[in-house]
Amino acid sequence: MTRARDVLPWLMVLTATGCTTYRVETRPLPEVLEAEQPRVVRVTLSDDRIVELYQPTVQMDSLRGHLTASSVRRLSYPLLSVRSASFRRFHLGRTVLMVMAVGGGVLAYDLLMGLNNTP
Repeated sequence: MTRARDVLPWLMVLTATGCTTYRVETRPLPEVLEAEQPRVVRVTLSDDRIVELYQPTVQMDSLRGHLTASSVRRLSYPLLSVRSASFRRFHLGRTVLMVMAVGGGVLAYDLLMGLNNTP
């Protein structure tokens, strides 16, 4: 089982990818941004472009935000051109599935390696 403990940090890193997913929000965008203050929002515009905005805010009738987490320049889109908005949310089902899959792989690896050491 020492091999399993060696792999535990990798297991934790891999399971972090399954913890969140984007979900479409049905409430009005200004209300969600004010209440939750998300770090990033993914919007679908009326011309079918999908844009991720970091540090999003609503000013007057426009959605404003940065194109990347480290950019300085702010982009602005009219709220009327935003067809839908998605926010990152915790996804329990994906997280459990990822933990089970990676944990099962680690267990299978450890069992197979144990078979190699038998005389």
